[in-house]
Amino acid sequence: MTIDDGGLLEFQFRDILLPDSLTNEPASHGFIKYSIKPKTGLTENTLIYNEAGIYFDFNPPIITNTTESKMVSQLSKQSTSNITGTIKVYPNPFDNFAYLEVKGVVGNLNLKADLFDLTGSFIETYEFNAKERLKIYRKQLPPGMYFLRIYDSNNKSKIASGKFVVD
Repeated sequence: MTIDDGGLLEFQFRDILLPDSLTNEPASHGFIKYSIKPKTGLTENTLIYNEAGIYFDFNPPIITNTTESKMVSQLSKQSTSNITGTIKVYPNPFDNFAYLEVKGVVGNLNLKADLFDLTGSFIETYEFNAKERLKIYRKQLPPGMYFLRIYDSNNKSKIASGKFVVD
């Protein structure tokens, strides 16, 4: 691991030898967890944007979705949530469409579901009500695994996450 003078953090995994996703999809996944303390002296509500470039061999980088972090001295009750739920996607895998249901959420809550592919690239946002089931159409999605992040559309608190497979 190295950090350059501009703050660029680089992890290198030499000879990691992950199989490609067509050979062994579950074993092709990589994961890294890290934490970084913010610079001292940041003003309240400073926004920090981040993204990553993932390089495999000599191929062009895969650019992840951009994250946004707001630096605050104290979390407000409005920015946190104790609402949690579980999702059910069926049929899973699916060919043409699937239904998404969120269980465990009480009330008439407006939700959003962000859809990402295996590289973490954002694909689409769906808006729906917690009391309803959402119909997800395949459209132009190629076969593969996809991830969903469900959150409250008012305060953007995460409610649930899950995955599904398109045949």
